[in-house]
Amino acid sequence: MELNIKVDDFNTTDSFEPLPAGWYAATVETETDEVSKAGNAMLKVTYSVEGGRRVNAWYNTGHPTSGGFAYQDLARLAKSCGLVSVGPSAELVGRKCELRLEIDGTYNEVKGYRAIPRSAPPSSNGSSPQKEDPWER
Repeated sequence: MELNIKVDDFNTTDSFEPLPAGWYAATVETETDEVSKAGNAMLKVTYSVEGGRRVNAWYNTGHPTSGGFAYQDLARLAKSCGLVSVGPSAELVGRKCELRLEIDGTYNEVKGYRAIPRSAPPSSNGSSPQKEDPWER
């Protein structure tokens, strides 16, 4: 395969450092079923966040004692994406929300979810209302 690329045309200084803690606009990119080292069912969700970075989160749904917390987090995710229920986890793919990321050692950990804020609705005709100057009365 011939590449024909100029290195200067690309960002080659990508950092694998964790993103600073805070809220980030995110899209659920993928979801996959996995198994923990202990043999419990898990759901791995990969989010793409602003700036083109990816963040992974694992939800240990099959853990005998903490599985309920995983489902609670997934319910928070679904609600922040505007869903009222989720059947197959694939229904989350493509959904958007905001994630609160914190730094845990050398990687980011998802610690919260919220809906993406809506902007103020535009005026009915699409333009800003004109203010009347007091001398034009």
